[in-house]
Amino acid sequence: MERNGKARFLSSYQGESEYSLGGSVWRIRHAAHDDGHWNDTVYTREVRPLVGCVIAKDSALFHEFPPADVLACFPGFVGAKWTADYQVRYTAPPRRGTDSATGWLVALAKL
Repeated sequence: MERNGKARFLSSYQGESEYSLGGSVWRIRHAAHDDGHWNDTVYTREVRPLVGCVIAKDSALFHEFPPADVLACFPGFVGAKWTADYQVRYTAPPRRGTDSATGWLVALAKL
């Protein structure tokens, strides 16, 4: 259950975590690595662009930026949304870099 405006952790897999807040589920992508798990299109268009971002999991909401109260729960991560032609747009440029030990693309903010 959500308490005091804090997001409730649901799950984490392949560099992405899901949290529940405000009756919706939010995806937070904190890392990406093309280890063969993803096909090229999914990795290039859907995984890599979302590193450092918060985006709605629910398709009814993923064409809108996350509200300010959701972004406030994930300092350093930026809001993202899908456009009608499935391009990613951001509330600000995501802060990300490459982890020198693993080679993974990572968010510079930490969960």
